[in-house]
Amino acid sequence: MTGKEPEAFFDGKMRRNMELREGTCTLSSNNTYRRQHTTYVVSDKDKGSTFLDLNFLIKDETSSLKGSLSDKKDVDFYHFSIPFMNFQRNYFGVGVYIDMPEGCDYDVTLYDEYGNQVGKAEWDGEGRKKLTVPNWDINTNQYCFKVENGNGEEISPDDYYKISFHVTENKEHEKTDAIREAYGNLHGTYSQKDENWREYLDQYNAVLKETEPNYIKELEQLHQKQFDSATDIQEVRRYLKGVTGEDISLENLYLTPDGKIGGLPDKAANLINKTKDNARIERIKDALVDIIGKIRISGDLGIPDFTSQFQFKDGAFSVADSGFAVDMGALDGRFTPKSSGNMYSDMYNYQFKKVL
Repeated sequence: MTGKEPEAFFDGKMRRNMELREGTCTLSSNNTYRRQHTTYVVSDKDKGSTFLDLNFLIKDETSSLKGSLSDKKDVDFYHFSIPFMNFQRNYFGVGVYIDMPEGCDYDVTLYDEYGNQVGKAEWDGEGRKKLTVPNWDINTNQYCFKVENGNGEEISPDDYYKISFHVTENKEHEKTDAIREAYGNLHGTYSQKDENWREYLDQYNAVLKETEPNYIKELEQLHQKQFDSATDIQEVRRYLKGVTGEDISLENLYLTPDGKIGGLPDKAANLINKTKDNARIERIKDALVDIIGKIRISGDLGIPDFTSQFQFKDGAFSVADSGFAVDMGALDGRFTPKSSGNMYSDMYNYQFKKVL
């Protein structure tokens, strides 16, 4: 750790159970994603007012941020960075927990510093939503998550949500051990003014170039998983409406002891539960079983509908979400950075353009 990190860490432990409030943000609003290092004023009767950012919540898991949506169209953005050095990051996993107002089901979406959508919060079965910050590399450390009322229902500005963080052990740290070791070697030689530090910079950049395709692969797999789940829900809803002529609430469906789908109108129930040797109906039934299972895991609190738009064009997969477009093109056309004699400015940069 640097000298400031232990100080900040222990300061966080001394300030247990602090509550950051959205309304004390030092910026005029949090309605746009292009906001860096947002701080919040926290009053303490003993120590006076202090300014804390969202990173503080990672250092002190007993504290939280309290916010609300002013109306059904309001969107809140929150920025944070991982407060660990690069050679420490792959040992830890960071989870974001969102306690919802009673009866509300807000969408919470995570973006990395390049604007890629890298996670969507889902119900954890304990009455709250959770998302995990990806451990795909140790080079990416700035993130932003978006809170919005995805179902469009009326809400009250007095309905508060609560955001907190939880640090866990990263059980897949071996995936990024090579990056950590290369960065540690580079950092050590550069700090000691070793004349051969550029050799270690070349080694670190080489590891980053090898990691970049994996980052893209992980991103594509995440989007494909979300795409498959979203298309299942859409397909089932369209099919049931075509059969019954009305919108069927999937949250009210269940599995009967004999493996049939319960809660369906009679016409749909007879068709799905009694028809045999029909590939189309078997596909719908399998999708319903999967959806019902997801609802059971989420504590019957609803299906996390996805607002992303997915596209396949010229053999490439892409995703767009509320103005964020992800270019999943090939890695051709990389720019080679010009040497400046500085370790950080000469590090290899991913093809993604930073937006945070």
